[in-house]
Amino acid sequence: AVMDFQGDASWLRPYGGTAILDNSGTVQKSGGAGTSTLAFTLNNDGTVTAQSGTLSLSGSGDSHGSFGALPTATLEFAGNPITLESNATVNAPSGTVRFSGSPNVALNGTFTAGKTLISGGTVSFNGAAATGDGVLNATLGGSGTFTVNGTMTWTNGAMDGGGTTVIAKGATFAVVGSSTRDFGSRTIENDGTLTISGGALRVLSAATVI
Repeated sequence: AVMDFQGDASWLRPYGGTAILDNSGTVQKSGGAGTSTLAFTLNNDGTVTAQSGTLSLSGSGDSHGSFGALPTATLEFAGNPITLESNATVNAPSGTVRFSGSPNVALNGTFTAGKTLISGGTVSFNGAAATGDGVLNATLGGSGTFTVNGTMTWTNGAMDGGGTTVIAKGATFAVVGSSTRDFGSRTIENDGTLTISGGALRVLSAATVI
């Protein structure tokens, strides 16, 4: 079974109520340079892929399947709560994955993105995660390892959750802007370059830099 957004259409839920999509097939956005929003509760045991433009998932869900984004596309998680179980994967090595609004997202499986944009809520990486580039403007948490392989900027928000943020060899993690950022219960493993050009870092507890 296939649900294909071939343009910038959306499937919304403006009047409340319950709307659930239990997907064991394929949900994709194959056309349009804009945004298609799926406002259902999405329980994905199949495949969800942004092939063009932005596919925004604004409902909650508990998923065991795969998620992805092609190089010119963005997959957006904007719902609360969203849980990707340990057998779920996000595989967008050349695409963009964005977390926006006020999501509470738990990623318990593997995560790979060309660019990761965390602009709202709390994103907990509890499995192995890696990104090329990215922007952190909310909360990055979780018990797993989040590896930066390109350039990531930390403009606002926090890092916590007991896991490790790895700045890989040749990568840059840049703390920029005038805000105060919270750093607690997490390890930064710096094998690349960590720059601090503005604002402040506020250490809370059990914070380590190695």
